[in-house]
Amino acid sequence: LFFLLLNLIASNASANLALVDTTKIKKLMDESFVLLFTNPEKSEIQIKESLKMSRDIQYTFGEVKSLNILGMIADVQGEYLQAIKRYNEALTIIHNLSEVKQSIKLLQSSTYNGLGLAYYHKSDYEQAIKYFILGLDLAEQTSSDNAKVNFYNNIG
Repeated sequence: LFFLLLNLIASNASANLALVDTTKIKKLMDESFVLLFTNPEKSEIQIKESLKMSRDIQYTFGEVKSLNILGMIADVQGEYLQAIKRYNEALTIIHNLSEVKQSIKLLQSSTYNGLGLAYYHKSDYEQAIKYFILGLDLAEQTSSDNAKVNFYNNIG
């Protein structure tokens, strides 16, 4: 009984620690996103911390979103190949998931949008359209009208 109680306490403490970590990760991601255009260097420092923390606790959503933000930062800085690399890293993680939840589908759609924008900025319009259409197809499977509007705008 003592060991069962000890195990229960330890697992509860672990769950609370993960909750604190994901809260901090989400805060870092939000702050990084806000700084994206005004201070990309600081944004990159924060999002790399978020990425490391997400990987440490195996928080897939945080890892993928952090990679997407790193892709955005690279795109803003004109480093299109680096942006494409980051987005592809995010897609690899998503494709390796056994189950894709609605929130991950929307994030995958966002990843396709980032790839489309990076290719657009690289003047590779054929690839850009390819990824915008892939993202639109996914966005149509979700309830996000904002994502759909965004894709139609980018395609147009």
